[in-house]
Amino acid sequence: MMERSVTFGKGFQAGNDEPALQYSTVFNIEGPSTSGQDSSGDITCFVASEKLLAIGRLDGRVDLIDCEGDTIKTFREHRAPVRGLSFDAKSEYLASCCSSGKVFIFSLYSEQDSYVETYSVGKELTSIAIDPRYANRKTKEVIVGDKSGNVYFLSKGWLGTLEKVLFRGKYPIRRIAWSGTMVAWSSSTGVRVYNTGSHLPVGTVPLSEYNDVSLLWVASGKLFIGQGKQVWSVASTSMNGSLATTDSSGDGERTCFSKDLVFESDHGTVESLGQGIESIFVLTRGSDSYTILKLCDEAPAEFLHGGELPFPEDVAVHLSGSVASALNTSCDTGEPMFFIHMPQAIVAAKPLDAVSRLEWLCENHRFQEALALTNSTYSLRMRKRDVGENYMSHLIGKGEYKVAGVQAPQLLFDSTDAWERWATKFGQSKKLHLLAPNLPYKDVQLSVGIYELAIKSCFQQKEYEIAAQILDTWPVELYDENAVYEMAKERLTRDPDSTGLLQISRILCTKMGMHQKAMEIMMRLSDVSVFDYIRDHKLFWAASVDAATLMEIDEVRATKMLVEYHDEAPPLEVIQSMCRFQEGVAKADTSEENFGASLSGRVKGLSDAWAKRLYKYLEWLRRRDSSITDFDTILVEMCALYEPENMMTLLQSSNSYSLDQALDACVKHGLVAEQVFVLGRMGSNIDALHLIVEKMQDVSAAVRFANECMDVTIWEELMHLASKNGSWASELLEFAGDGINPGHLLQSISEDMCIPDLKDKIHLAAQRVREELSMQQLCQINLEDDCSRLLFQLYQKLCRSIEILEWANGSDTEDEVPVISMWSSH
Repeated sequence: MMERSVTFGKGFQAGNDEPALQYSTVFNIEGPSTSGQDSSGDITCFVASEKLLAIGRLDGRVDLIDCEGDTIKTFREHRAPVRGLSFDAKSEYLASCCSSGKVFIFSLYSEQDSYVETYSVGKELTSIAIDPRYANRKTKEVIVGDKSGNVYFLSKGWLGTLEKVLFRGKYPIRRIAWSGTMVAWSSSTGVRVYNTGSHLPVGTVPLSEYNDVSLLWVASGKLFIGQGKQVWSVASTSMNGSLATTDSSGDGERTCFSKDLVFESDHGTVESLGQGIESIFVLTRGSDSYTILKLCDEAPAEFLHGGELPFPEDVAVHLSGSVASALNTSCDTGEPMFFIHMPQAIVAAKPLDAVSRLEWLCENHRFQEALALTNSTYSLRMRKRDVGENYMSHLIGKGEYKVAGVQAPQLLFDSTDAWERWATKFGQSKKLHLLAPNLPYKDVQLSVGIYELAIKSCFQQKEYEIAAQILDTWPVELYDENAVYEMAKERLTRDPDSTGLLQISRILCTKMGMHQKAMEIMMRLSDVSVFDYIRDHKLFWAASVDAATLMEIDEVRATKMLVEYHDEAPPLEVIQSMCRFQEGVAKADTSEENFGASLSGRVKGLSDAWAKRLYKYLEWLRRRDSSITDFDTILVEMCALYEPENMMTLLQSSNSYSLDQALDACVKHGLVAEQVFVLGRMGSNIDALHLIVEKMQDVSAAVRFANECMDVTIWEELMHLASKNGSWASELLEFAGDGINPGHLLQSISEDMCIPDLKDKIHLAAQRVREELSMQQLCQINLEDDCSRLLFQLYQKLCRSIEILEWANGSDTEDEVPVISMWSSH
């Protein structure tokens, strides 16, 4: 003997796809059974209403249970296997039939556990349907079908009991569906429709072949038929398509239906149909699986669920299209509930609730979705910690410590105990460095020992970058910065080029106030943020000492900063830093004696790249503050080399450079105009004039130079030079009158010298001389007139002043009159 029980409990279909339904065993049979034979308590039929479930048994019992599986009543009137069950619309009456031909009608809410009506057909009945209006009508009507293919109409009223044969067929009547006054049943020729209001047949819906069909009436009066892999919608061709309002005239049948194919299954044969809210549910069954689909009028079939269950050979599937809240709490949303019955059990499938969905996600290790569900569902927020703990355990079990460390803030939340517990586990596995970057330290603070263990773990695993990250973010109250600094310092002696250790030292030096040391480490790391660090901590003098290193990091930013803060970053230190860097001299060896007395000589020893950097620095420095002239000589020498086009501007704007060195630079780089300027400043005007005439060969420039010098010897030297060259003499004649006496010039020229256009030039020179003399005479006349006019104006003013003085003194003496007349006569 063996136990015949099937227990699903609460479960989900197999696979990785998230289920739409959850399952539970609402009824289970336990009892002895012989292999290959049915138990006397096996389920033979099953029906579900919006409120209750009814189960027919092989031993004749009828169990009435609720949706949770609790037994409400048990009826034992049948002595043969129960083959059919049917509820009325209000679930107040239950009709049952058995294989012995007995029919019982039970009142579900009466005090006595017995039937209220009974019929005896005498045939082996296979199906039954009770009038949906049974509770409200005085005439009590039931329709049954038997194994031979006959359909009987049973009625009790004022006139007694009526038993009428509605149809005689060949094959068993498996399904009868009743809605309002319309009854439909399957037969060998198709689906028959009968009107109980007029007690006349409506017609037949032909089917291609005889198969077990599923029937469903909907509220609109349409009939849905499921056969094989297809679902058909059937309506009348008259009266707006409603079968419920279709009438029949005459004694015979007539076919007046339109049949439309609404669905064809790819998942197996159609087992059952059920009505939801504005939708039809179809359950199809394959060889070892089932599928539930949702059909809507304006949308394609929606796949709800497909899974595997251990189907026995004899299995039936029922759907309860439920909208009543009494059925199940999930039915408040109008979702259907599905019942799958087997010989030993009834399994209920209902839409997945939030708790069940969360359990499924956790069972399938989809923890990210589970966390999202707990955040979006208020009733599940208290379970976030449990989900987080499970996710952490799952990751650690797989050895994914790195992922667990990253996810920890979203999994452990603000629980101090949880953080310390998992930190201990990471530490025991020598993986605490993977959790360290995400350890909380603001709203949640752990014990100081946890943070120090995390830092030591980073050092032990040589994860210096992680250690630098956490030291940069954690406040110093969480660890002993001196101990960590010594640890980093000791390891730097063994690994001096470790970037991570240098970063750690830099961070700790900053936190300990050792800013200059931190700056040096940043320069060693070529960290561009060193410029902001220098500004923030005002380390400009130290920056000037290491100016060359800063320029190696970023030449433009370094130069701008050193120029901007030249008051605090001495230019001499900047220049010496560049020279030291070029020569490879240590800062400790840069005393005045070691560095040398001649800074200019050191600068000349710079490479071309460093010389350009120095020139840019000095040039920007002079633009920033023109009062800094200490390095003008170096600047002039470099300008002649790198920017000769700016040399003249520089020479003219400064008086602080060495004239000799400036002249050497101009000579070295062939800057003639600049040589003239420097020679002029040196007082060597004759040499400057020779350069203009001999190298520049520009007579006009020579004339301008002579005018600027205002020296007769210069004019004489210029005429002397012109007397040796006819073309120069010809050009010089054009400037006759500007300190040049054309007569003296012509007298100094030898008689055999050829002067181009001499006649014209002499004529032009004479004209210019005459014009000059005439202009001088005119100016003399104008000058005399101006002097006379000004003298007369002075006399008038003096006369007025005397008269006013006499009037003011009140003097009427005649002795003073001659004074005035004297002035007047003059």
